[in-house]
Amino acid sequence: GGLAMAREADAHPEGITAIFNVGMADALCGNSARAQKLEEDLQQLYPQSFAVKGFYIADIKAGMALHDQDPTAALDLLTSARQYDLISLTPVLRGRAHVALHQVQIGIVDFQTVLSHRGVPFIVGSVSYPVAQMGVARAFAATGDVGNSAEAYRHFLDLWTTADAAQPLVTEARAHTR
Repeated sequence: GGLAMAREADAHPEGITAIFNVGMADALCGNSARAQKLEEDLQQLYPQSFAVKGFYIADIKAGMALHDQDPTAALDLLTSARQYDLISLTPVLRGRAHVALHQVQIGIVDFQTVLSHRGVPFIVGSVSYPVAQMGVARAFAATGDVGNSAEAYRHFLDLWTTADAAQPLVTEARAHTR
């Protein structure tokens, strides 16, 4: 197992995480052809990886479903990955799906799963914490809860003090904290 995983990593210096990140971005942005290609690459190049088998593939497929306005399919695709909530984007994607289905309170709980375990995403180098913080802010805004929404946006800005002021997420957060 371990030697096979090491050989897989040596053969692909761009790395499993880089391939996943590009595939996830493609999935969420609607570049389904490349997302599917990268999903296949992950399965072929890293057949031993628990991340690929456990949540990378499910997350990419769910990202494509979310882009295609099919949150129910996204939730179905994410079911098997729930056990990896603390080390994956799975709860963030589930939160987005629940909010899209107007199950906002359930979505907030999904985002809170990430926010209540802040250390883990930072350790694994994930962007899931700030993305979850933005998800909570938007979810509260969707319910009309301006106070909690503004507070969540403020937390997001506190996380990203070095961001470019013109960055769209920063602009959105600042607009909701005034």
